[in-house]
Amino acid sequence: MSLQQAEKLLIRQYFTKIDEDAIRDEIRGATKKSNESYEMFSQRLQNMADSLPAGVGKRSNAKAALSAFIKKACPSQTTQLDFWLSTQNQDVRPRAAMNKLVDLLGRLTRSDGVFADCDVYKKSNATVAPSTKAIAAMATIVDRKRKNGGGGGDRPFKHGPFVQPAWVTENTLCHKCKGRGHIARDPACPKNTKAKKESPLKLAAMKAIAEVSA
Repeated sequence: MSLQQAEKLLIRQYFTKIDEDAIRDEIRGATKKSNESYEMFSQRLQNMADSLPAGVGKRSNAKAALSAFIKKACPSQTTQLDFWLSTQNQDVRPRAAMNKLVDLLGRLTRSDGVFADCDVYKKSNATVAPSTKAIAAMATIVDRKRKNGGGGGDRPFKHGPFVQPAWVTENTLCHKCKGRGHIARDPACPKNTKAKKESPLKLAAMKAIAEVSA
């Protein structure tokens, strides 16, 4: 008796046939383990489907694994995965669709599924994002206050009237309009774009206050 014949004899002698319905029930009832990635879970489902008559190559068997993955891999994303599958060409092979679903689920949850319950991961991820935005907003406010608050010296107050610095003389050259007797921040400068936005009445009042202060 050859080795191959002995192998077949042992298989026939000790083989326990599992009912097809029982296998399908196992596929439908399968759940992803916490230490199992989405890829590993999909492979386990396909291995079970391969135990069915005609194997995973049969479209109905492969679709059984595909359906179980959509429902059990990440329950909170079932609707998204199901919708994506409905938009695909009917001729797409279930195994190819399974691979794409694994990639899609990874992008949706930003996780490979290992050691992370999908729903819990989504909630924790949602709470992190607002706090990060709050920190960024606070940093922006602090930086803005630093820039506007007061660098000292003779820089005028942001919302007050312009006061010509003491060092400005009739010979001081303005770097914007090249005129003399003022600086670029002076509302009297023809090229002071900020001053142009102010009303003539306000400019006149600011000029009068500056003259009185001088």
